[in-house]
Amino acid sequence: MKSKIIIFDLDGVITSEEIYWDCARLTLLQIMEDHSFFGLANIFSQGRPLTPDFQKWKYDIIAEEDIVEFKNRAVNSNWDITYICLALSIIYFLKMDSALVAQINSLPTSDGNFWQNALGLLKEKLRCSIGSRSAGTFPLQELCRDFFARTMDLKGLDLFSYLSVFGVEETGIKNLQFKKRDYLWNETYKVFQNWYLDSKNKIPLGPLKPEEPVIDSNRIRLALTELKRNGALLGIATGRPRQEVIPVLETWNLANLFEKPRIITVDEVRRVEKSLQITGREVSLSKPHPYTFLKAAFPDEEEEALITREENRVDHRDILIVGDSSSDMIGAKAAGFLAIGVLTGLGKAIHLKERRKELLLQTGADIIINDITELPEII
Repeated sequence: MKSKIIIFDLDGVITSEEIYWDCARLTLLQIMEDHSFFGLANIFSQGRPLTPDFQKWKYDIIAEEDIVEFKNRAVNSNWDITYICLALSIIYFLKMDSALVAQINSLPTSDGNFWQNALGLLKEKLRCSIGSRSAGTFPLQELCRDFFARTMDLKGLDLFSYLSVFGVEETGIKNLQFKKRDYLWNETYKVFQNWYLDSKNKIPLGPLKPEEPVIDSNRIRLALTELKRNGALLGIATGRPRQEVIPVLETWNLANLFEKPRIITVDEVRRVEKSLQITGREVSLSKPHPYTFLKAAFPDEEEEALITREENRVDHRDILIVGDSSSDMIGAKAAGFLAIGVLTGLGKAIHLKERRKELLLQTGADIIINDITELPEII
């Protein structure tokens, strides 16, 4: 066996992302409708309760095709997807009121409270002007698709960064900025995590389904066991926190198949990012940056060497990255690794399979497979 190290993305490759996509929808719904946020009652739910019936109408919030398109554009984080959808919604509301735009334009930015103050003004205006808005008319799908049309050539961080440019162009608010881990992003993250981490309590009578593997877990286990028996060292490079990774792998009896030092999560990435911030270096190391893959492949190597390795790349065709998104392929190629694209991360949007395959190839996939059970045959 030639390839000795195989690093897997988790979501869309081993785990289904359905519960994450549903948390994104519920986060947006809560921020829009809950009185502690915007208080626009029924703008998405139309009075429908958050029971298991949510599974029938959840696509009225964020369409599956739009989530898949974000993934195709190398926006890997479901937190970021939720945040972008919220940002597009806020831009839409701001465009409706020129007086509100003038008020927000006059807000100071130096005190670090711009978003708190801007959201306070926006909440008050929304509740007065469209608090009784008719249900089911919010055009989020149109907003997403207009944004996609305006950003045809942008991917990953470039797409995310353009959100601020888009906001200024659309509203005329010169200080409007959307950034990872700003106040608005952090509030979105908190709501999202509350939904996910409490999902076990909400599942019996609530809107969420239990977390599932992307294909039958027994088939996954057999494939990974065969790879390991043939001498492969298996790892994971994921944007999930560690506390959301290990329990899932243990539930499906997969955890012992992976080398512990090669399981790299967002926790490790953030720790290094924070250490860099202390030295004045603002660097995003999340995918599509190759750091997560490099750390999983070379767990004992110094952080600085991994961070700068992309600049002095050495190809390692004996190291494989298995992922379902453009960000995985981009990161794999930046690291100098062999990129294997897998077509299991589409959820219900199976009709987009050919487009996903095309984009995986465009962003660097060396091989395309239907699911990871095909790996033992090709390696």
